[in-house]
Amino acid sequence: MPQDYPTAPPKTAENPTYSPDGGRLAFTSTTAGGEGIYLMNSGGGSPLLLTGTSESARDPAWSPDGTWIVYALLSSSLGRPPGLWVRNSADGTEFRIPNSVTWDYRPSFAPDGQSILFTGGSGTNQEIFTINTNGTGRTIFLGGPRTDRGAKWSPAGDRVVFYSDRTGSFEIYLHDVVTTNTIRLTTNSVTDWHPVWSPDGSMILYETVEGGVSKIAVMRSDGSGKTILATGSFPSWSVAPTVVTPVGNPVTVTSAVTTVNFSNVTAGGTTTVQPVPPNLQNLRPPGYFSIPTAGMGFEITTTASNVGPITLCFTLPATTSSNAFQLARVLHLENGVMVDRTILSGPNAPNFTNKTLCAEVTSLSPFALAMLADPQLAMIQGVVVDSSGSPMPDVLVELDGSEALSLLTGIDGAFTFVNLAPATSYTIKASRSGFTFSPALGVLDDLTGTNAMVFVGQVEFGPALTIDQTSLPPGQFRLTWPLQPGGYLLEQTEDLRTFWILTPETPIVTNGQHQVSLPTGAPTRFFRLRKE
Repeated sequence: MPQDYPTAPPKTAENPTYSPDGGRLAFTSTTAGGEGIYLMNSGGGSPLLLTGTSESARDPAWSPDGTWIVYALLSSSLGRPPGLWVRNSADGTEFRIPNSVTWDYRPSFAPDGQSILFTGGSGTNQEIFTINTNGTGRTIFLGGPRTDRGAKWSPAGDRVVFYSDRTGSFEIYLHDVVTTNTIRLTTNSVTDWHPVWSPDGSMILYETVEGGVSKIAVMRSDGSGKTILATGSFPSWSVAPTVVTPVGNPVTVTSAVTTVNFSNVTAGGTTTVQPVPPNLQNLRPPGYFSIPTAGMGFEITTTASNVGPITLCFTLPATTSSNAFQLARVLHLENGVMVDRTILSGPNAPNFTNKTLCAEVTSLSPFALAMLADPQLAMIQGVVVDSSGSPMPDVLVELDGSEALSLLTGIDGAFTFVNLAPATSYTIKASRSGFTFSPALGVLDDLTGTNAMVFVGQVEFGPALTIDQTSLPPGQFRLTWPLQPGGYLLEQTEDLRTFWILTPETPIVTNGQHQVSLPTGAPTRFFRLRKE
């Protein structure tokens, strides 16, 4: 199982977190030797080390007003006791939260700034705690027999997102504070962790890992609309940058991966660029598809008054292939449909060296990056369904050949890979936790034209469980099941309508069988075996 703590991965910087106003960035780095907390302007510049070079500190998080940074101090040769420390981001004064201890980590302020969520415990039994900033009220907020980590309050304070290995692998969960219900948002056979909220609470960024490769993905807060964005780890979501747009002719404003050039601003204002999932599939013109790892959309607005055309340039991820970039396009929502407004010639023509793609419009509204299908290149279109023929969303579909691509199926179970090198062989597979798929691996030789692919998912049942009460004291029973290749996890639930968790009792192997002794009586528990 992947580890993200306490063993630090061999990276020089991680755990970035933007200040509430988006102007500063706090992060963990090993630049000065030991793990330390650094602070810098989000626009660049030299980072400032906030902790000692002989200390181990990590996991910075901002207070809602941007005044304080809380972090986990694991060890120090400067005489500071381990625990959760809170530092004033302006004058550097700091204090340790009383009753916090070693291995309290991944802290997160509550929206009112008066309490902190954090992960506590050790080994495989780590739980989410809450504590007031004055050290009182340390209690378990969410707990169970496995590891719960990385809890973060929603901006409105009504929900908490976190990740857990309750089902054997790390997945993203959402806890509703009002109803106390907890639902599972991701269901892949890969590791999903490190969730962060969008500033408006409508979306969640997270990291998904398979085969040692980390990618950044985004989904709506209800778990729908999952989209892989780019290769990377430890995502952080800044507030939508608002850039002053003065009177002038012309006026250029730049924000992250987007540049907006106004021809003639007659009344000044501000311009805001907000990345959003490109959930405009039904509005795309025929022949346009999402770009794997680069299919973001942007909501761009301005309060300034402009006369004349507006030129917008977008920077695609550095990993975008030459083939994908040549057919990348900028779509603009106009009168309810997406229109291709890409500039293909002149000084603003596509620039592969800089990965910039520009468009010209006369008004601002949602934009989406898409890819035009070249009829001379190959395409794979397919669908993933269950054994009853119903579409399966959130299935990871991976394509490997002259290039490696992956995506998650939508609510309709569909997937499409376009602009593939012809006369080339590819393999394709589908995966989702708790399911096997037929075919297990698709092989497409000398690919040409349009190719159809259908995967059928089947729930992966384990061997039969047997109840045995032989030679057991009153109040106990035994579950047994035969040893089988691959291994199975024993899971339980008290309500078939909710998620399953690993049974806290540890099975043993004896006489060619797994067995586990369990107590009888309330509460009623349901059991199942799930393949590892």
